[in-house]
Amino acid sequence: MFIKLFYGFDEPVLPVITFRSRAAAEKLLREAAPGDVILFAATTTASTRKPEERGRLLGAAEFGSDIVPVDQLIDPELLRQEFIQDGQYRWPEALPMLRAWRFDPSPLTSEIIRDRKIGRNASSYALKVSDADRTRVQALNWTELTLPHTSEHVRQLEVAQARLRGRTRPGPLAAPGVGLVTRSPKPKAWTYAARFGNAPIWKIGHSTDLHRRLTELNAHVPVEWLEQEWRLELQQAWLDTKTALRMEQAVLNILSTHPIEGERVRCTQDDLTSAWVQALGGIPAQSDGG
Repeated sequence: MFIKLFYGFDEPVLPVITFRSRAAAEKLLREAAPGDVILFAATTTASTRKPEERGRLLGAAEFGSDIVPVDQLIDPELLRQEFIQDGQYRWPEALPMLRAWRFDPSPLTSEIIRDRKIGRNASSYALKVSDADRTRVQALNWTELTLPHTSEHVRQLEVAQARLRGRTRPGPLAAPGVGLVTRSPKPKAWTYAARFGNAPIWKIGHSTDLHRRLTELNAHVPVEWLEQEWRLELQQAWLDTKTALRMEQAVLNILSTHPIEGERVRCTQDDLTSAWVQALGGIPAQSDGG
């Protein structure tokens, strides 16, 4: 998870992450792993167009792996006047947003990002977020947005999906940045929370193969009639199934005051996220000894 200063969060009109220099975009790509996200922190200055957004953490976006000129990702008619200066684009280098989320409500950045200073350097470069700050970000309310995609967006989205399927570092399958607090070098198992459609019903479990488990969950669901299915919302990678089971049981124990049937629980998303972070905090970080 990374953070950078922006003047706003103008999705879906401008579904891009822009940079003043190619070097800044290349630095982010060198440091990032498939599925990582960048946080949009609004500046505290008048350059942020909406006064109520100044100094706030507005949203997040998963980004593509290829840098392209900004005018290849945005219809020239939609480019804002502030993109042009002396006939040139002020932020000419861009990464497409592959997915995007808005934080609702949007907190003050200083209340969430506490472990590092977000200074002027963050207006040019994306900075890595600490584990503790990432945990606070993950506890926010993430609302996914619908993005318009050019052919370049679609191409990079396909590339990103292929990278996610083949990666060796674990990451979110459904909502980047949500539900993954630490990275295990060689994951053997996962604790997961799946949601049924838009209902406040969650399946808490563990598995050595998340994709297969999701397929199994939906195998007996008449999707064509219900028009709903199970989808992964939260997940955490572990080096062994014993620890994955331990976290599963910890989450269920914390949520024991809510209606539970087997490994299914009925609660709000905020209650689930709170239980998830609390359970995770009680399990020591793992190492592969490398």
